[in-house]
Amino acid sequence: MDEAAKALDEVRKKETQEKLRALEQERLAEVESKRKEIEDAVNLGEELEKKKKEKKEADLVAKAEEEEKKKAEAEVARQKASEEHDIKFYSLEELKSGVDGIDPNERENYLSPAEFEDIFGMDKDSFHALKSWQQNKMKKRNAIF
Repeated sequence: MDEAAKALDEVRKKETQEKLRALEQERLAEVESKRKEIEDAVNLGEELEKKKKEKKEADLVAKAEEEEKKKAEAEVARQKASEEHDIKFYSLEELKSGVDGIDPNERENYLSPAEFEDIFGMDKDSFHALKSWQQNKMKKRNAIF
């Protein structure tokens, strides 16, 4: 019987080892599955960040293009107004940086009527009807003085 008990012990030992191997394989599969889930989540996060960045860049390009379009339209409107009023009008940026032959105290007179209204919120006649200190305050606020 001693041999039978040893044989039984060996069988039980092998069964236990097989169960442990199966359990170990199962755990490894679970770990691998979790690792894959994490990897997929990281990849998804990276994709989302990349798409956000691409959208932001596209928005910036679109905004820049829109600004260029507005500048071009403003230039056309300024040229048309110059022809209609028989005076050369300049953009606010040009006037701020200085234009030869224009008195710095009267720069606002060289804005087109439309641009003048956009900047000062009133037409030129209404502006000139204000007291000089009020005009100067508005010119300083818009950095044209």
